[in-house]
Amino acid sequence: MVTERIDGTGNTTREKFNIVFTS
Repeated sequence: MVTERIDGTGNTTREKFNIVFTS
């Protein structure tokens, strides 16, 4: 599932997951 929570890096979890999934 996709959630938009701010993590320690300042990016949203959606952005991080998107990067991981697209890599």
